[in-house]
Amino acid sequence: MVRKLFVGLVVVVFVIPMVLNLATSPITGWPLTIFFSLFSLLCLVTLWRYVRKVLRTIDQVTLRLLCAEPADPHLHARLINLVDGLSATSGVAAPSLYVINDAAPNALTIAPASGSNKASVAVTTGLLGSLNRMELEGALAHELAKVKNDEPSKAAAYVATAGFPLLVSDRLAAGENGVGLRALGVVTRPLVKRSTAKLSDATTSDATLLADQTAASFTRYPPGLIGALDKIEHHQGEPQLVGASTRHLWTAPPHGSNDSPQLPIQDRIASLGEL
Repeated sequence: MVRKLFVGLVVVVFVIPMVLNLATSPITGWPLTIFFSLFSLLCLVTLWRYVRKVLRTIDQVTLRLLCAEPADPHLHARLINLVDGLSATSGVAAPSLYVINDAAPNALTIAPASGSNKASVAVTTGLLGSLNRMELEGALAHELAKVKNDEPSKAAAYVATAGFPLLVSDRLAAGENGVGLRALGVVTRPLVKRSTAKLSDATTSDATLLADQTAASFTRYPPGLIGALDKIEHHQGEPQLVGASTRHLWTAPPHGSNDSPQLPIQDRIASLGEL
């Protein structure tokens, strides 16, 4: 998609104007026309390379923003074993695992927006500590179901595009204050409200229900995910590092996320209860 967009921009910004200028300008004006056309092409190539880099690394930027650390094979053996088992059962490639030091139980999945199939799943220490084995398996199955349904790449693309102003705002709020980042904050501040509205489309109710149903098919035990969702809902407080750019990534919308397009947890529990 990015490649097609770049080709289209080259045609519109570089090829067509250059051909028209060469056709309508006297020969003496050709060098200047060619110079500005090549300069425009150079700018487009630079922009394209930057966009590709952002799309390839947006998952790692998001994980750093959330202070996620790689799962320790000894401390988080249960987490790793459950994911390995679910990967074998579901046929989904085992994701990279991260842990966020936060008491609020929740989890999220993100992948490079460039279309890579290497996803990353991050869980909070609160999720690991408050769920029993069956509930944790259900919550993790939900995250792998999103990978199977190709949701993480789409969600990351929203963070990298529509949510970019919010991501800049979140990074400033997290204490990052480089000169370039502050300049971006000034430029993107007028777009924050529009970005919030765009991100409301990132996770639809249908996608959430589909992930729940797919997770139940992985574990063949819907009460596990039901119990996990119930504990997430009744925990007081949300993950401390939740920002506006990442609210749509979580297993369940953090408390206070009234603009989230996800279904209320009780509706999801009711739907799972019918399976």
